[in-house]
Amino acid sequence: MNMLRNASQTLNNLTQNLIFRFMVPELVPVCSVPLQRSLQQNQDDWLNPSILWNTPRRRRNLEKRQTRRFGIKHWGTSKMIEMNRKIRVDHKTGEYFELGKLAPLTYRKVMEETKRIQKKMSESFGTGTPKDQDV
Repeated sequence: MNMLRNASQTLNNLTQNLIFRFMVPELVPVCSVPLQRSLQQNQDDWLNPSILWNTPRRRRNLEKRQTRRFGIKHWGTSKMIEMNRKIRVDHKTGEYFELGKLAPLTYRKVMEETKRIQKKMSESFGTGTPKDQDV
């Protein structure tokens, strides 16, 4: 549509230039279509082609827009919060823990037992003394 309008404007300007340069302007009213000499060009004419050329031709699809906005996990730029799927419930104590780690109360119990064993070992063997005399 835009190309058709540009072509018709160019043709119109060409005919006007031919009539006003090489023919007598007084004979113009004899024509069926009244011609007007445009002395002042539109000031936005220089801007129209640049706006047309710099506008995007197609809209970005949703996946690309979301990728630009939030990043991708394997890029290392993901801004989304990941759901932790390793959280489980300890049914004995009723507390939550992450797989591969001890639940907090269970950890405290194990640490207390470990400290008791270490204390008994230090009392029986002594602290800071070598256990093996033959070095």
